Amino acid sequence: MPSTSPTMESLTRLAMDEICGVFGLPPEAHWRGLIETLFLRTARSFASYGAAFDQKVAQWGLDGAARWAVPLFASDVQADGMESIPASGPLLVAANHPGSVDALAITSLIRRRDLKVVASGLGFLRHLPELSRHLIFVPRYDTQGRMGVVRSVIHHLMDGGAILIFPGGNIEPDPAVLPGAPDALGAWSQSLDVVLRRVPQAQVVISIVSGVLSRAALRNPLSPFVRSMRDRQKVAEIIQVGAQMLLRTPLGVEPRVTFTRLPAAESRETRMMQLTAAARRQIEEHSSRWQGQTADHRPLTA
Repeated sequence: MPSTSPTMESLTRLAMDEICGVFGLPPEAHWRGLIETLFLRTARSFASYGAAFDQKVAQWGLDGAARWAVPLFASDVQADGMESIPASGPLLVAANHPGSVDALAITSLIRRRDLKVVASGLGFLRHLPELSRHLIFVPRYDTQGRMGVVRSVIHHLMDGGAILIFPGGNIEPDPAVLPGAPDALGAWSQSLDVVLRRVPQAQVVISIVSGVLSRAALRNPLSPFVRSMRDRQKVAEIIQVGAQMLLRTPLGVEPRVTFTRLPAAESRETRMMQLTAAARRQIEEHSSRWQGQTADHRPLTA
């Protein structure tokens, strides 16, 4: 981790690397120059936002910085089940992951200064020193490093801290606009089972988020050139976030978050099974709870 604040130039380059990565373009790729031209302003805006967010983390903590940032990306955040979040003691919040705004929305609602978020090891995030103190980075290709993440999570929970984790390990369908959200829960990492066995006293809360991705972003002009729905969703997120930062408007995105505390399991062997089954029920109840407040809640087809 760098000991000094990164320059805007370096953050812009790191942001551009991540944008090109979404399109699967390595540095030597033929089409990279075109993507860099199209998204240069987005990368610069993201670098500026990242630097400002890092300063807010130093001033107000992670939850305070998230509450500052949410209005830039969302018109409103509606939450249900806040009473499920304990004020102290070991806490594991397992959430679905329909887009980056979900992390901001959830973090803004968990008012605990001991919260750490398990995050992908993006170079951009690693170069935000204040934010990095609140993150546990997951290496992309290092299996041994991933076991180190599990140990870090266990140690933080044993110390009585709070953890936010996205067990799917990748972007998942937004229940408000895409099909397949319940099925995606089947890919949640079994490493949670290791954590829950080692820290059985931890309170477990399931968080389901929807409404972080707009239909307009999914129907962007680049969609026909992207094959899989997951990649289309990633591209849509980049375009949506870029437009939000450039226009300084949330574009009508309204995240909805529900929290449900998992009851104590009858045995350790059933804990992971209980979690995924409860998450499936919760995602269905979440969709039923919120879809009546959405003008058009029919999912787009893949």
